[in-house]
Amino acid sequence: MIKRNKIIILIIITVLLLAVTVPVTIQLKDHFFSTNYYESPLDAYNAECGLDAVYGDISAHKEIGVLKLDEENSLFLGELPQDVFILAEMSVKKNKYAYKGTVTFYDTDYKFDVNGYSQTETNSGSIKWIVAYDKKDLDKISAEINISKYVRNDGSDVYIAVYH
Repeated sequence: MIKRNKIIILIIITVLLLAVTVPVTIQLKDHFFSTNYYESPLDAYNAECGLDAVYGDISAHKEIGVLKLDEENSLFLGELPQDVFILAEMSVKKNKYAYKGTVTFYDTDYKFDVNGYSQTETNSGSIKWIVAYDKKDLDKISAEINISKYVRNDGSDVYIAVYH
């Protein structure tokens, strides 16, 4: 029994040492933990994003903006070289960003659908958000919304509505 306890203690110490020296990110349904926090959301996204089956290299070449949802959660808007922009969920701690691994792609063929919203868990509950290229489309949402406007590289507008 003493040997078993020593092995368990050794495993715990090893895991703790690895967590301090090796970047770790764990996301469960209601919890996010990461040791990978970066100075900017662009850096955080590009360090973790990888490849996509449709778009290939999905590294963002430009930050369009950051939409703060609460003290610990933001949406990063980035532009990809393929005339596509992304919204990526970010965790925020001490003004540094960690990419949560959830990204939505929007290309020029994107069509607004009032039921096509995404949802993010925050400290104050679930927040829904939706993208529109035409601000008039957002009039179709029956909830009280907060609208943020961003301008893409080509000069076109992007509107993001956030609501409960």
